[in-house]
Amino acid sequence: GLVGVKSAKGTGKTTRLQAVVEEAKNRCQPILLITHRILLGKFLCEKIGIRWGIHPENPPSSSPTKSFGLCVDSLWKVNPQDWQGAIVILDEVEQSLWHLLNSKTCKNKRIKILSVFQQLIATVVNTEGLVIAQDADLSDVSLEYLQGLAGNKITPWVLVNKWKPKRGWDVTFYDSPNPTPLIHQLELDLITGKKCYVTTDSRTGRYSCETIEDYLQDRLYKLKRQFPHSLVVSSQTTNTPAHPAIECLSAINQKITDYDMVLVTPSLGTGISIDVQHFDRVYGIFQGVIPDSEARQALARVRDSVPRFVWCAKRGIGLIGSGSTNYQLLSDWYQENQKENLALLSPLHKIDVDLPAVYDPIHLRTWAKLSARVNSSITFYRQSLQEGLIAEGHKVTIGNNTDYNSIIRELRSAFLKTSVNDLATRTRLILEIVQVQKDWEQTRQQSQHIKRNIKEIKEHNQLMIAQAVVAAKNIDYVEYQQLLTKHSLTDEQRYAIHKYILYTRYGVPVTTWLKMRDDQGYYSQLLTHYYLTHESHYFHIKDQQEWKQQLFWGEGKVFLPDLKTYTLKVEALRALGMCQFLAQDRVFQENDDDIIWLKNVAIQSSQHINRALGVDIAKKSQSISGIKILNLLMGLLGLKLRRINQVYQVNFDMLKDGREEIFAIWQQRDHWQLYHLKTRSAQDKCQQLGPLVSVN
Repeated sequence: GLVGVKSAKGTGKTTRLQAVVEEAKNRCQPILLITHRILLGKFLCEKIGIRWGIHPENPPSSSPTKSFGLCVDSLWKVNPQDWQGAIVILDEVEQSLWHLLNSKTCKNKRIKILSVFQQLIATVVNTEGLVIAQDADLSDVSLEYLQGLAGNKITPWVLVNKWKPKRGWDVTFYDSPNPTPLIHQLELDLITGKKCYVTTDSRTGRYSCETIEDYLQDRLYKLKRQFPHSLVVSSQTTNTPAHPAIECLSAINQKITDYDMVLVTPSLGTGISIDVQHFDRVYGIFQGVIPDSEARQALARVRDSVPRFVWCAKRGIGLIGSGSTNYQLLSDWYQENQKENLALLSPLHKIDVDLPAVYDPIHLRTWAKLSARVNSSITFYRQSLQEGLIAEGHKVTIGNNTDYNSIIRELRSAFLKTSVNDLATRTRLILEIVQVQKDWEQTRQQSQHIKRNIKEIKEHNQLMIAQAVVAAKNIDYVEYQQLLTKHSLTDEQRYAIHKYILYTRYGVPVTTWLKMRDDQGYYSQLLTHYYLTHESHYFHIKDQQEWKQQLFWGEGKVFLPDLKTYTLKVEALRALGMCQFLAQDRVFQENDDDIIWLKNVAIQSSQHINRALGVDIAKKSQSISGIKILNLLMGLLGLKLRRINQVYQVNFDMLKDGREEIFAIWQQRDHWQLYHLKTRSAQDKCQQLGPLVSVN
């Protein structure tokens, strides 16, 4: 059967599983727990009493009960037929299915993983087994997906626990442009000795856990205050040999009390329960990297009902596909893109508009539904998070919402209405205006100071990492592959891997500048520029190889969101005349004929341009200029226009950033690859013809 459990965070969903697991063990019934995060999986397996992971010395079929837990990424190792009549537990099912359908870590084996998952669900359901899907935010999307995978008209049994705490958290919600007021409050709490749990959605960004820890350490040192005993828990620290985070997670409720401040990333965002009463405050800083539902999950890891202080961005980061919140439009967007890609790759061949190679539509449809939901969350991120917290029964008050401008305006209005003879009132109002102006300036300076310091720390950390990558050991392909198989890596090994990747990408010696530019998306920009300006058909061949690789991984099927192709993008830029706009010494004015033409075409074809290039002109079509459109397109190549008197010109300093040397190396690679492909093709033809027979 199929069971769905929807119950609020902290209501003991995982604890209830213990009884189910014990009964299954007594019946020698196999149990398979599937989740999306390793830390969560290990924690859950320990709690319900089964082992974690597939070990070579103890394969899944060697045990009578075969019970264990594993990450979604490892599902391809499982034989679905071994799980007839089993119990499959999908904890945090909403996030697990999203990971299954969208995570980069599953890309190379996604079709295989999806195939195994589909067979697994069908096998279990159709052999009198049980699938348990539970989540605080369980939705119809997940249940319908599992029903579809089962392959029959099974009706799920759904338990909805409507219980809410009589009194939820006291949440102070900051709606400031950035989290500096919240960070200042965190600083004050640490100075007064309060123990703080800080959850973020980023490990290395401007307001990431590592940057915040470094800022607070520096700040308290300058104030001659003792820095609290702190711990950062992230996917990196928990996979670094001998790091304290590993020991802490092995017994989290016993070890976490050793720390006055704990900073965590999304790797500890769900499932794990901190039950011990230790922390005085929970802080949340969310820039919109994760959906609002995951942010609320992260805030609930500390079960104690202590005050929460939350800041999140008004709008999230990284819309998926077209950014649409309509799942049908999102699915169509990907299908139309790849139809055009295929048409450009094979202009002499008829393209089947049904895309027969696309994997089972149920997966793409569910991916589109979940993606549309994520897009909706990202678009109204602050609003979604705030409304979600209120819906869960928490008391939300807005912090740091002092509108100094409005206060001063009201005081001035009151001053103008008073009689000129009422000196006492007028004097009081003037003093109040002066005080509000002082408070406003002090708050502004304080915010600017924190923002500036955090920016400097982030840039310093980026530089230190870049220098460490440059100084790392040079490794070859064999060493690189060996390191990838390791479950934990030292910092030096991570730097060596990154150095190898950079050298493989660019073909030039790795420098700090190159590493830092690569972090900003330099590789994609250069690749687009190279394919646009160099007379090489190799990018068509590369896209064909991408299709072939995906078809190979998927045993004849592809999953459209995983395809990374360049043909449509490059041909769209060519059609817009970008090659001509890159001509040396070219200057631009708004009334140039080709700039006027570009503006008209771009506005008329705005939807197509958004789909092909990811540049949204439609929203700005009423006020956007031709020069602005050209500058947006130049940005795809890592270039900008600069104004010189009354005209514009490509900033050629940006063109002289070493890209020509990289292009020359790439061109040599392309020639070699094309020669290799032609040679292999000729050899294949000879083999098909068979040996030549001489007739006398």
